[in-house]
Amino acid sequence: MPRYNRFLELQQKALVSLTVLANVYGKSACDGISFIDSFLLKVCHPERISSHTVFKG
Repeated sequence: MPRYNRFLELQQKALVSLTVLANVYGKSACDGISFIDSFLLKVCHPERISSHTVFKG
């Protein structure tokens, strides 16, 4: 199980970084929508984009 042990090690390191990041952003005033990171996320095949209704009113 060396991969699981490595996962636990990296998880602890990431948790420290994310905690610091959350504290820094949590203390600042929010003036609207805030993003820490954004990237292209493919949600459905292009042929079915018109039927994708998650964000439709």
